[in-house]
Amino acid sequence: MRYYPKLQIFKNPNGTNRYDGKVATSYNWYTYAIVLNDKEIVLVEKAYSNTTSKHISNFQSLVGYDKTYYRVNASQGLGKLDVAIRDINDEINQLQAELLNPRNRNLDRRRYRISQLQEQLLTIQRLTGPQQKVKTA
Repeated sequence: MRYYPKLQIFKNPNGTNRYDGKVATSYNWYTYAIVLNDKEIVLVEKAYSNTTSKHISNFQSLVGYDKTYYRVNASQGLGKLDVAIRDINDEINQLQAELLNPRNRNLDRRRYRISQLQEQLLTIQRLTGPQQKVKTA
């Protein structure tokens, strides 16, 4: 990624990967990173495509690996957090239902995943600010 002073953004030569100092996007619509402050960055947990994975890697190389990265399960990107909240709550509900089955294996792994998802909901709450409450399952 290269810095363009007139535009005040970083972008790759074909313009599919952009970073303006606060938000990083792939294909000009998929928000994959939001910078909270100098030391904390929120990234999507899974990339939209193989190219977006490369964009995320380039972004991390640009801003540095010494930051604290929070991962959020946002299939539609960080620009659509309402969809992410719904998806996370659905996954939590599914895992909690699986915990009720006594024949189910890997209960500890499911409990750990639930705790990860609850942390992601807290991260989303930091992104949305105090004005909007995040409803948990």
